[in-house]
Order: sequence, then structure tokens, then C-alpha cells
Amino acid sequence: MNDLKYFINRLNNHEPDSLPVSKGMIGEIEASYSKAWRIVQRIKELMQEKLEIKLSLSEQTYLTIHIQRLI
Repeated sequence: MNDLKYFINRLNNHEPDSLPVSKGMIGEIEASYSKAWRIVQRIKELMQEKLEIKLSLSEQTYLTIHIQRLI
């Protein structure tokens, strides 16, 4: 949970994305954690609509890994 707290703080503070993730890794996480990836895609849509915050692919990947641990 602390990782998610840091993630939210980073977004609130408008800190730059410093999580380099390769396209291969993104594809592998999307395939391996498909349910968590779908949840993150919905979260991403809601954040864009309601908060006008855009999540980068690396942020989506980071969030997917942590959501996977919760489900």
C-alpha cells in the first residue's frame, strides 16, 4: 500500500515520470496480468475524465503490478 501512496503523491505533486519501462515489458505485463491491466485502463479513463490527469504507459505498468498484488 505504501507504494500506491507514493504513486498518488507523485501525481499530486506533478512530479515527472521517472519509471523507464520497455515496450516488451508493458506487453508482458498486459498479457500476464490482464485483469489488473483492464482495471488500470478504467482507472486511467476516470482520472483523465474527472481529474484531467494522464497516466503514462510506465505509470500504468507500475499501477498494474500493484493492483495485481491486491487481487
